[in-house]
Amino acid sequence: MIEEIARVVAIDDGYAFVEVTRTSSCNTCNAKQACGTASLTGMFRFQPPALKLKNDIAANPGDEVIVALPEQTMLTGSFMLYIIPLIMLVLFAIGFDFVLGLFFFIETELIQVAGGLTGLVAGLFIVRKYSARFLNDTSMASLVKVTHNQDFNVAVNKIG
Repeated sequence: MIEEIARVVAIDDGYAFVEVTRTSSCNTCNAKQACGTASLTGMFRFQPPALKLKNDIAANPGDEVIVALPEQTMLTGSFMLYIIPLIMLVLFAIGFDFVLGLFFFIETELIQVAGGLTGLVAGLFIVRKYSARFLNDTSMASLVKVTHNQDFNVAVNKIG
């Protein structure tokens, strides 16, 4: 099991909506001033989505909880996110080159690049559609225990 600390932002009908705070190793790195990755990380900040999980441990809004995720779920997600778009990129690049070379006698690297980019976008689209099926699947992860109780109201704009 992979465990991560999250904060409960809302409770609704036996479910807890939690936000996992993203951590970055860039904050502790000595070379972050000269690193391009640290600069890009700072530019692209976004609000993490709230995960809907069964509230079997009676957590309350504001509580810090441990969220457990099975390793198999993480491996499947990583495979889908990295391998499927890469395979589609290669297949589309080869396919575009073969089809256009065979039927239209066009042989340029631009065709391969266009095919590769088309395959990459198609692969990412497939991953997005596949992962949308699991968006509300509460069995993918579970709340393990409350690590820190805090009594304060959490303001949430939109959950869902």
